[in-house]
Amino acid sequence: MKLKKILLFFSCAGVALLASAEPQTSISSVISAYRSYKDVGGISISVPTVVEIPFADEFIERFDFAVFDTTSNLFEPHFFKQETLINELPLSVNTNPYTNTANRMNDNTTRTYADFPLPDNAEGSVQITLSSSSPITSSALTMLLGNNVALPSFVEIRAFVDGQSRIVVARRKMDQQTIRFPTTTSNRWIITFNFGQPLRVSELRLHQDNAIKTNARAVRFLAQPNHAYRVYFDPDRLAPVPVGEAGNFASATDVFLLPASLSQRNPNYIIADIDTDGVPDANDNCISVANA
Repeated sequence: MKLKKILLFFSCAGVALLASAEPQTSISSVISAYRSYKDVGGISISVPTVVEIPFADEFIERFDFAVFDTTSNLFEPHFFKQETLINELPLSVNTNPYTNTANRMNDNTTRTYADFPLPDNAEGSVQITLSSSSPITSSALTMLLGNNVALPSFVEIRAFVDGQSRIVVARRKMDQQTIRFPTTTSNRWIITFNFGQPLRVSELRLHQDNAIKTNARAVRFLAQPNHAYRVYFDPDRLAPVPVGEAGNFASATDVFLLPASLSQRNPNYIIADIDTDGVPDANDNCISVANA
C-alpha cells in the first residue's frame, strides 16, 4: 500500500467559559474523569510561550485532554495535534438491525453516535459488520459509549478468514471498553453485542496493527513563566473543561518543544457512576437508579 501524505489533525479543548478561578467542585469533577496525567514544570521561558508536550507511545481510548495550571488553579485551553500517515484502511459500517447513523461510529469523533433502542420485554442485540477493501490485521477492538450508557452485556467477534467465518472472541461478558484477541487478518469483521440497557455507541475502533503507527501526537498550550502544569488524558467519559478563549495554537511559530515525560496514573480518578451506587456506569443495569 502506498503512503500518500501526512495529515495534521487539531482539536480544541472545551468551550469558552469565564476565565476566573473555578470552584473546587468543578475542578474535581473534571479531574476525576481522567485516568492518567503528565506533569510539566521547570519550563525555561521568560515570556508566555506556546509549548508542546508529546504523547507518542501512550495507549489512549479517548483523545480528550485537560491542561491544569497548578500555580493559578485554572484550566487552560489547548490543541491536540496528531500526525497520521494515510495508510490506515477506511472501514465501511453496516448494522443488523439497520440504522442510518452507523457511519457515526467510525467518524473519529466522540461527539456523534449511533443509538440502538432496547426492545420491549426482550434483550437487545445488534450485529455490526466492519468491511475493508484489503485485509486488516488486528488484535483489539475499542468501543466508546455516550455518557451514562452501560456497556453491552455480552460480545462476540467473528472474522472471515480464507472464505470462512471464524470465531475470534467467543461470546463473553463485556466488562471493559477494549476487547483484545489473538492477532487476526481479515477484510470482514462481524461484532455482535447483546445489551440490557439502551445502547449508544460513539466510536467502534478496530485497531489496525498492520498500519504504520503515528509517533507524533502532542498537546499544545500557552505556558506562563514560573508556572507548573498537569496535563490530564484518557478519560472514561466526556468531561467538559471550563477554559477561556483559545489562541490559534495550530499555526503558532517558535513553539517550545518539551521533552517526553512519564505518564502517571491519576489517584483522583473516579470511574463513572452517575447514581453513586458503587456499580460503574459501564456495568450498571440501570444507570440512573441506585442498585439496592
